[in-house]
Amino acid sequence: HMLKGTLDQPMLAVYDTATRYQMYHAFGMIVSGLAVRIARDAGTAKAGWMFLAGILLFSGSLYGVSLLGVRWLG
Repeated sequence: HMLKGTLDQPMLAVYDTATRYQMYHAFGMIVSGLAVRIARDAGTAKAGWMFLAGILLFSGSLYGVSLLGVRWLG
């Protein structure tokens, strides 16, 4: 709610997309973490790290675009 007064509508939509991507990746990390405990598979552990990379790359770039105004990240 605090960002409604700070960001314009298009940048608020970008921020919303970033939070949604972060939530989906977090669910993936939880599922891969549970799968690692069950399967003890190295490939499953790598999937968790890829979800973390996705959070940093996808959500991080969108946060940079919306909050910092760094357009080349988008």
